[in-house]
Amino acid sequence: MICIAQEYSTDDLAALAEGAPGATVLAIEENLGYAASVNLGVRRAMDDGADWVLLLNNDATVSPECVARCLDEAGRVERAAVVGPAVSYRDRPDRLWYAGARLHHELAIVWHEGYRARSASPPPSRDTDYVPGCCALVSCAAWREVGELREDFFMYFEDAEWGERARSAGWRVRYLGEVLCEHAMAASSGTSGSRYLGANAAYYLARNPLRFARETPAPALRRTRTFGSLVVWSAYNATRIRPAQWTTVGRALLEGVRDGWRGDMGRRDEPAGAGTGSRGRGRAHATTGPASAASGRGTTDAGPLAGLRACIVYDCLYPQTAGGAERWYRALAERLVTDGARVTYLTRRQWDADPPVIPGVELVPVTGPDELYHADGTRRSGPPLRFGWAVFTWLVRHRRDVDTVQVANFPYFSLVAARVALAGTGVPIYVDWLEIWPFDFWRAYVGRAAGTAGAAIQRLCIALTPHAFVFLDENVRRLGLHGYRREVTVLAGLLPSADGVRSGASCGPIPPTALFVGRHVKDKGVRLMPEVLAAARRALPDLRLVVAGDGPERSLVDAEVRRLGLESAVRLTGKVDDHELDGLFASASCTVVPSSREGYGLVVVESSAHGTPVVVAANPENLAVAHVADGINGFVVDPTVEAIAAGIARVVAAGDALRASTIAWHRAHARTSTMARSTAQVASVYASARARRAAHPTRGHPTRGRPTRGHPT
Repeated sequence: MICIAQEYSTDDLAALAEGAPGATVLAIEENLGYAASVNLGVRRAMDDGADWVLLLNNDATVSPECVARCLDEAGRVERAAVVGPAVSYRDRPDRLWYAGARLHHELAIVWHEGYRARSASPPPSRDTDYVPGCCALVSCAAWREVGELREDFFMYFEDAEWGERARSAGWRVRYLGEVLCEHAMAASSGTSGSRYLGANAAYYLARNPLRFARETPAPALRRTRTFGSLVVWSAYNATRIRPAQWTTVGRALLEGVRDGWRGDMGRRDEPAGAGTGSRGRGRAHATTGPASAASGRGTTDAGPLAGLRACIVYDCLYPQTAGGAERWYRALAERLVTDGARVTYLTRRQWDADPPVIPGVELVPVTGPDELYHADGTRRSGPPLRFGWAVFTWLVRHRRDVDTVQVANFPYFSLVAARVALAGTGVPIYVDWLEIWPFDFWRAYVGRAAGTAGAAIQRLCIALTPHAFVFLDENVRRLGLHGYRREVTVLAGLLPSADGVRSGASCGPIPPTALFVGRHVKDKGVRLMPEVLAAARRALPDLRLVVAGDGPERSLVDAEVRRLGLESAVRLTGKVDDHELDGLFASASCTVVPSSREGYGLVVVESSAHGTPVVVAANPENLAVAHVADGINGFVVDPTVEAIAAGIARVVAAGDALRASTIAWHRAHARTSTMARSTAQVASVYASARARRAAHPTRGHPTRGRPTRGHPT
């Protein structure tokens, strides 16, 4: 046995000699860090002829059969570099701490599998990405070929980095599905038993993954890994800092980010006292960038928000992309300009030639025209990552040129990027929570593994939200279920206009016509519409279908129409402008919303504004049902082809009476649910926050409160 004693005292050596008789004790007068001490011990073991070395922390306890069982596992597979057993908590032996681990290839984020699962039934043995150094049986042959642990990491992440090197060299990293070790968590960082970080842990956990990412040879992979470690991983670690320790632990985390970026490695230079130990802040500089100069174009010198430098972050722009969120951010930008603000809108490039002109708004395309969806209509992961990274780099460069930022909850990486880039500036960040997905929906949408990751990122983003805007009370409830207790403002709605009913007819069209409006993606249910039409025509032989919009499922819908022989009864319009859309609503018998997911359901209120009833599928995540008074402005039906078809037949049978009640419903709700009222609420929140900061410049943004509903006129 070889024991390593660092920064030892005479009493330490005496205790080691008494507790481990016959052991070789390597005494080191200074703390070289975990990696250097392990390297020293492994070298000595190999010099003594060892073939395998068990790395074991002083806060870990193994069962007597641990080495034998790990050797058995290594003998069952070829080229095993390291084997590690399942590890439970010492203070909670019924719960797992480690049962395999993953190093996300693109983001360089690490996590333990089986975390906090019951230790009575650990997952079976399998290859894994790395084995934690608290208990790892290492092959000396692999050690010679792969190399030693990186000593410049000092502590943390060296096991994950070594695991990637071993796997790249053709060795296998194995997890043994037996609980053979108990670990007292985080004893080395002085936070044993706590999820919260100490200053040293925060520093090394921020620095080392970022250094690993920055040294990745492939440029594309280096960018995504840098984003993952710099933004996502640092943001997660920020949630592990006690609020009272932001001045110490938070500073250490930021120092780790800075040093990881620069490549300043080795042991951390710990502060000698309050206000010391920092290696210097970033260089202050003046800028005349877009947010401070060019965005003033078209603004007014007066108004409640005069001079405010507002930034809107969303990866789509209306009308280049048509949707409720796109309309909302366009309307918000225009309202802020009217109130005197200078607005910068960060988005993707969605135009071929000159950018569209929005008076007073500077459009900044931070990424190119990425395709957002897979062929099946689900969102791609690459574009949000690239957009998040671009938002981060822009905000870092212009962090002194913005006074407030508003960002959509999705794509999530934009929010994480904004929080990290603006950390310490005091700039208020507002988040529109347009949707909050339950865990089961995540798994159904993208699969178990990716769904679990997506749900975790969503929860992280909720924790990172300083002030939430929502459009439905249901989303207030869902935020609360995730533990959100900060400011929530419930906005009035997304109806584009409070104008009277715009339908040109008082009765339904002949022949009857069903209308679908929306992006042709899986969530919207457009693929069901040909079957719905075929089923409905059994009762309504003359029924027609108009499908407005475009997207990756357009060809699928077209093929289904041909398969069912419905070419003469279906019209696929492609993209339409507002004037054409008004005509489609006005000439339809009903609008069908078969979506599996709607965060708001703008199409329902727009259809009602034309006196056209709706048929909405009652899927759990279709929040459009909130805008349907059953039997008044349409029907909520079961989410099946037959039920939707029957709903269309009910609308046609109800005739003028249902259209009249739809008109009455719209008139009763229109003026209290418009975008104009919602944008006025946001402007009011901005103005109040600005006044508070002016009165109390040292105070941070308010973080707690109940949901509020402002109704400015």
